[in-house]
Amino acid sequence: SHRYWFFAGLILGGGSILQGSYADWSQWNAMAVPSAVILIYAFVAFRKAQIDASYDQMGDNCYYLGFMLTLIALSISLIRFGADGGSLSGSGLVARFGISLLTTLLGLGARLIFIQFRLVDEIDASVDPEERLRSAIFDLSSEVRMTADNLREAGRDFSGGIQEIGTDLRTLM
Repeated sequence: SHRYWFFAGLILGGGSILQGSYADWSQWNAMAVPSAVILIYAFVAFRKAQIDASYDQMGDNCYYLGFMLTLIALSISLIRFGADGGSLSGSGLVARFGISLLTTLLGLGARLIFIQFRLVDEIDASVDPEERLRSAIFDLSSEVRMTADNLREAGRDFSGGIQEIGTDLRTLM
């Protein structure tokens, strides 16, 4: 059931970011709603972690929710910037980026509280250390694979961009 809470937070937070961007909410209101969504999710996640899931998973979920809301806010800011013909003031763009980074900070802060600052985690204490090590190795290998894929894709994108520039330069000459 924590998945439903995560997606509800993502939809509510993302919707509020979208609404705030196009309704021209004040910076405080634009920060307050997504921040409240993350804090409410962290509270609910903490309660759920005590019942049916590990604190590590709930902490990660808080971080991912904050990061997803950051990406939504950054995307909307850039889309608005492009749609307005770049007319959004530089300070306005920076303010929108700052607001979006706040959601990552809150998600990361909640993750740290869940994972690093807990006193005793009875659920994790019952997990075999070898299983935890296997899980950590699997997570690391997944991250390494994903990073390698992202680097390959970035290289292809860069190469394609260079080729486009070369084509454009040839047509200009």
